[in-house]
Formats: sequence, C-alpha cells, structure tokens
Amino acid sequence: MPSLSSALPPLVAEFIAHLGTQRTASRALDLWCRARFPDEGDLPVRVRVLSDRPLAPAEARRCSFVATAPAEELRYRRVEIRRGARLLSCASNLYLPGRLPAGAAAELRGGERPFGLILEDRGPVRRILGLRARQGAFALTLDAEMALGAAAPVAVLRESYAATLFAPAGG
Repeated sequence: MPSLSSALPPLVAEFIAHLGTQRTASRALDLWCRARFPDEGDLPVRVRVLSDRPLAPAEARRCSFVATAPAEELRYRRVEIRRGARLLSCASNLYLPGRLPAGAAAELRGGERPFGLILEDRGPVRRILGLRARQGAFALTLDAEMALGAAAPVAVLRESYAATLFAPAGG
C-alpha cells in the first residue's frame, strides 16, 4: 500500500485503510455505506455501464502496462457505481475477458453487479498502484490492478470515489 500523507482528510485516510481490509473495492464500498449511511437501508451496490468495448489493436498497443498475449482481447469498461441514488464512484477498467472465470465476462457485459462482486468469490488480489486526493465531486482517485490468486492480472482499474462518501455520517 502506498504511504499515506497526513494531509489527507481523516475520512479519506480511513476509507483507504478500509479498502485494504477487503478483497474488492466493491465490497469495501458496500460495507462503508452500510456503516456510514444506515438510514439508506439495505440497498445493493449496482453499476450503470457507460461503456464496455474491445480496444482496437492500436489502442491496445498503447496500453503497454497490461501484459497481453498477441491474440488476447483487451476491453475497456467504464461504469458508475451507485447504492440507491447515491453515486459512490466512477471506474474505468482495462480487462482481459479471456483470463476471467467462465461466465464472468458475460455477466460484466450484461448485468448490474460490480466487477469486484462478480469476482470476489474467485480469489481476487488487488494491488494499489497509486492514489491521490482531489477536490470537487470526487475526493479520491485510486489506480490498481487485480489478479485472481497468483495468476497474471486480469484488470487494471482507475477508481474515482465521490466526495459524498466522506460527508458526515447520516449526511
């Protein structure tokens, strides 16, 4: 985990530590919201897919940080993650559907479950590559990669977390 600056707002630093206790950011978001916003009830965390498309070969070559075999499909996915009406985060993922367990790629393209919740019972391992605090509607942006167990990474993720996650409890 990258070292944290004492300049981070306390709730942002607490959330980053909370992320480290969960296998996926999706589960961390779910538990964070249940604890901080109990008046919102037992709402599931859902995604709204804004884009999910294969990258053209020229685009994929520019993504050299994702190690792929020559014939391996690389997809770009952008989503909003919500719990009820509350926007939790926006995420952009580069993922390799051929490295996902059977059925997972189809569920990503056709459902409302977040990437992390689809994979959480399949041994995901997240490695945070970087993070930065921000001003405005999104208070934190985090870059990470996800692997399944000891296998090669299946995705590179950029997650921007809504400032409303860090509002006073009940707010």
